[in-house]
Order: sequence, then C-alpha cells, then structure tokens
Amino acid sequence: MSTKRASAVGMRKAVAAPAAPALPEEDPFEEHGFGRAAAAPVPYAKPVRVTLDLDPVLYAGLTQWANAAATEAGLPRLPLARALRAMIRVTLADRGIAAVVIDQARRDSEG
Repeated sequence: MSTKRASAVGMRKAVAAPAAPALPEEDPFEEHGFGRAAAAPVPYAKPVRVTLDLDPVLYAGLTQWANAAATEAGLPRLPLARALRAMIRVTLADRGIAAVVIDQARRDSEG
C-alpha cells in the first residue's frame, strides 16, 4: 500500500478543482427584477462558449466601436470577443452601468 501515491492523487484533485468564486452578498440585478442568474457559480475547466446573433446594423455599430476603441487604446485591433468580455466585466463591476444595461434590456424586451 502506497500512501505516497494516494497523497499525490489527492493533491492533483485539489489543484485541478479551483474553489468557486464567492457570490457578492447583494445581487445588483435583484432590484431590477432580474434575480440572480444562478444559485451558485460553477467552476469550469474551460471557457463557456456563448453564441450571439446580431442584426446587421448592430453588428456594424459594434465593429465600428471596436475599431475606434482599438485606435484610442493604441492597439492594432480589438477583437469583438475581447471587447464583449470587457463590457461584461465592467457591467458586473459597476452598478450604475449595470442599471443602464438592465434598463436597455427591459426596453428591448418591450418591443
């Protein structure tokens, strides 16, 4: 019986399974009627793919914005995926921006 092997296996499991990030005590979306998206965060081993269909006018606007943002940031280009990730991070971190996004989502769903 090898306790060394069992110990090594346990260490690999501990390293492979990162702890789930803590949820904020307050849900910034609850006050707007959206509720918490999930009861608890799930640690994923790899990124989750999200597919987004945009109408041509919105896509053109996003592309133009990303090109202008790249120029302003001194980057050769700003891929749309990177721009959207940044927008999501800012929305999650800033309650004021989240409120504006939620208001827009509500207006979009009304018609």
